[in-house]
Amino acid sequence: MINRVCPFCGSDQYQYKYWAEEYWGIVEQHGYCDRCGYTIEQAYSAAIDGFMPDIKRGFKDFNGHYHPKNTRKRARIRRKYHIKKPDNGWYFNMF
Repeated sequence: MINRVCPFCGSDQYQYKYWAEEYWGIVEQHGYCDRCGYTIEQAYSAAIDGFMPDIKRGFKDFNGHYHPKNTRKRARIRRKYHIKKPDNGWYFNMF
């Protein structure tokens, strides 16, 4: 796991992993920012990135870790960093 800076909110808790091949370059990449919800996914195809939907109700995962709702936190961060919702939804394709 490589921690880098989130391209949207600048958080240092942006989790990013990638795999590259000699001829093709980056062939697989996965990234997620828990602060603003930005995510990028690619597995031997074009990269798809966007923002994950907000958690409207808290839940406990299989490890017993509780994940609280984050609608207010994400709304505040989107206002602060001027993140606008694209016309085709929160997920958008970037080539």
